[in-house]
Amino acid sequence: NYSIGYVPGTQTQQALYNNDITKILYYFDAVEDDYVLPETITEIPAGTFRAKGGLTGITLHSGVKHIGDEAFKNCGSLARVTILDSTGENITELELGNNVFQGCDELVEVTLPTRMRKAGSGLFKGCKLLENVVIPEGVTELGDEAFSASTDYSVNNLKTVSLPSTLEKFGTYATVNGAEALVSLNAFMGCNFLEEIKVAEGNTKFFTNDGILYNNVYDDNFKAEVQQLIVCPSGKVGTANVIANITKVWPNAFKNNTET
Repeated sequence: NYSIGYVPGTQTQQALYNNDITKILYYFDAVEDDYVLPETITEIPAGTFRAKGGLTGITLHSGVKHIGDEAFKNCGSLARVTILDSTGENITELELGNNVFQGCDELVEVTLPTRMRKAGSGLFKGCKLLENVVIPEGVTELGDEAFSASTDYSVNNLKTVSLPSTLEKFGTYATVNGAEALVSLNAFMGCNFLEEIKVAEGNTKFFTNDGILYNNVYDDNFKAEVQQLIVCPSGKVGTANVIANITKVWPNAFKNNTET
């Protein structure tokens, strides 16, 4: 048994659900419209909307708790994403898998909720028209290549990124000398127009100064905290004022900084 969802006000079939509408089984490829997820559905399985070329906008209600890997990957017409926040005392925390919005070429508007906690790698990878992204307070983990271009030979139009004070992990981590350490952060590769990275005050792991991203880490012996320069935005114009006492400048930190 199954239920069919229609485009509001029409007889056009839009989605296929199980009988009690707690799972979405299929989204019809030919439909060109925005889509509002029914409030009875709390999870979006991996690849559910992958390459659905007619999908132009998506609204997810405040009860959605998990979005699977590549759920919206390569949705070539997807322009707007709205994930609603919880209201009141009952908060449904949200986690996103890997490459959820990768390759959404037309994506220009994204609203993420404060109930969001984690997102895997490649969140907005290859979203070449996206110019401004705010990762909300409450997010603690953000995977690598979150905003990077789709290939080494392509670029994104990203101009500003705002990161929360709650962010603890950003990039790729590995065990080094018995402790977990950040070993790679390629989140901004190909973001040649990026002008500024912002980190909210109070973050103990990452911070920005003059739009440049730094991290607070322990030295190789994990005995003293040191500061390292991770990346200077490629679109930064003029002088890059680096703070004093930096112990390391990461590889590719100034890659494609033609006007810095």
